[in-house]
Amino acid sequence: MKAMGWILALAALPVFVAALAQAAEAPKPLRVLILSGMNNHDWKSTTPVIEKLFKSIPRFGVVDVSETPEKLAAEDFKKYDVIVSNWTPYPNTARLWPEATEQAFLDYVRNGGGFVVIHAAACTFQVWPEFQEIITLTWKEGYTAHGHYAPFKVDIEDKAHPITQGLSPFWIKDELYHRMVQAFPSQLHVVCKAFSAPEKAGTGKDEPILVTTQFGKGHGANLVLGHDAKAMGNVGFQTLLVRAAEWTATGNVTLPVPAAWPATEADAK
Repeated sequence: MKAMGWILALAALPVFVAALAQAAEAPKPLRVLILSGMNNHDWKSTTPVIEKLFKSIPRFGVVDVSETPEKLAAEDFKKYDVIVSNWTPYPNTARLWPEATEQAFLDYVRNGGGFVVIHAAACTFQVWPEFQEIITLTWKEGYTAHGHYAPFKVDIEDKAHPITQGLSPFWIKDELYHRMVQAFPSQLHVVCKAFSAPEKAGTGKDEPILVTTQFGKGHGANLVLGHDAKAMGNVGFQTLLVRAAEWTATGNVTLPVPAAWPATEADAK
């Protein structure tokens, strides 16, 4: 009987080892800091949507919100794997953070931290070269604009990028920025795009929807979508946001593609 017990134990060992290996490979939950408290859009309704989204996904273990980013120090930034910005002082585009906060932020990204800006958050610090290098595209007063708040299709420009691997084009009803510019020369990679239709007061050209950058060891992502809480309820927007956050934090994406997908104009919301 003892011999039989050892045989059964040995037979179960591979299963036990596999379970241990799977547990060891499970990624550590990421820590997210959302910047909020100021925006020329309705941040009081959109930030809770962003916060709730990240808190609903086990991949993100800590989700905090700061409404006073100018008070953040190096020890604050170090607590997080990725910073998601829904914050902008626009139309003021000057450098408003203290020098110590600026340096702490740059060190954070340069050493591997992730940074994602949403919609109007890209209209920020247009005279700060390093910040612009991280976000790469911004709003130019009197030149950049947007068409009607209306449905449009988001196309995948880079299907091999970790953020968009496995994703199909999707429809969303949102505000499509056009003619965004680079305030300073920097490298950018267009991951998603959308056609800005002339009949919707657009340019008649493809416009970038999601661009990514690298700054030292860190990564940046600029997501043009997200004008209001309704647009943020779109599954396509949510998928790009959380996958961009994971990618900027780690360089990889483990989050799955949702089964429900706004694949037609009728699905746009």
